Amino acid sequence: MTSLDLMSGGADYSSDGSLTAVGGGGHGFVGAFTICTGGYCQSSGTVTSVSLISGGYDYTSAPTIAFTSASGTNGTGAFVVPTTNSWSASGYEFEHEEMLNLLSGPDWTPTGIPMGK
Repeated sequence: MTSLDLMSGGADYSSDGSLTAVGGGGHGFVGAFTICTGGYCQSSGTVTSVSLISGGYDYTSAPTIAFTSASGTNGTGAFVVPTTNSWSASGYEFEHEEMLNLLSGPDWTPTGIPMGK
């Protein structure tokens, strides 16, 4: 995974904690989250930030990200969308989309027949 987007901070998390990946077929993901506490929070115990420590490897689909408070008391409703560094086109997986430029010049078509010639 290359990034995490915090979509919802949820509520009632008792402490900062760790993120784990569930599913997706890969290994090695490590993440963390921070909650808001104190007078400046709209809602105490809301997840305010997530950190990607290690993106892991071999994920074939985006996993679900689970939140675990260090204190052991988990809140509810926090939601993260992970982004992976591979994507597919017509069923083929590409780990480095910048390499697709080799296939997508201005005269290239999916059939291999040059356009406009």
